[in-house]
Amino acid sequence: MDKNVTFSITHGRTGTQFVTKLFELFSDTLSQHEPDPNFASVFVQVKDDPRIAVKFWETKLDVISKYAQANYVETSNVFGKGYFLPLVRAFDIYPNLLLITRDFRDTAKSLYKRRSTPVRSSSGMMYSCHPEQPGTLPIFAYQGLTDYQLCYWAVLDSYYRQMQAEDIYKDKGLSNYMWLTADDLHDFSIFQKAGEVCGLVFDDQEEAEKRHKEISGTIYNANPERAVDDVDDMAKQEAIVLDRIAYFDILTVEKILKSKYTHDDVKAHFQ
Repeated sequence: MDKNVTFSITHGRTGTQFVTKLFELFSDTLSQHEPDPNFASVFVQVKDDPRIAVKFWETKLDVISKYAQANYVETSNVFGKGYFLPLVRAFDIYPNLLLITRDFRDTAKSLYKRRSTPVRSSSGMMYSCHPEQPGTLPIFAYQGLTDYQLCYWAVLDSYYRQMQAEDIYKDKGLSNYMWLTADDLHDFSIFQKAGEVCGLVFDDQEEAEKRHKEISGTIYNANPERAVDDVDDMAKQEAIVLDRIAYFDILTVEKILKSKYTHDDVKAHFQ
């Protein structure tokens, strides 16, 4: 296609709405969060049949191609959970990728506060993968996990998909992707670098810096108040999740344990 397209791979609750607002600052760029056609609208069906994602892409790409702007950015967290690989597989399109991360525990707590539990809640079903979905981070006996543990697994599943995407791009010799956090983007120079990776520039850098400061001072999509003090011993619960994954994918677990987004107390519990 003739558009310069950028998508994010992330779990969500990682600052994607903030990222959306920032990327509006680039020249000739349409930046959206969860526009129609919305990835989430058929995600439940895509989990069972990835061919539905291919059909969805036919419509989605047609819509994107008709926008007036030369650059298109979308930060939906569902893209990476069931639509990235079909896009590559069926259309040979390798978009710019923002691999947006955040402290794993903080992200899982945020999901828990919103009652967005994989498998068990409507929002969890709509926005998170299912442990039985092919291609997810494997784990056994997920039915016995607590709601918090399922949220933690979902966060790790998205990290697993981010690493997979990076491997694909490295194998292809592509460098149009960037690991980052929303906090990183409060630094204008890092934000500018992210734009460069995605082939984006400013019309007026001075004005962009001014608007960047304004946007960085705003809170987007704050969580409703819900205590997490009913979650006992998070480190132990997280270690149990990692243990149940390690029987299938010890290499990914080792990478998770080495990640700066994993708390040290989890490593102390993991055997």
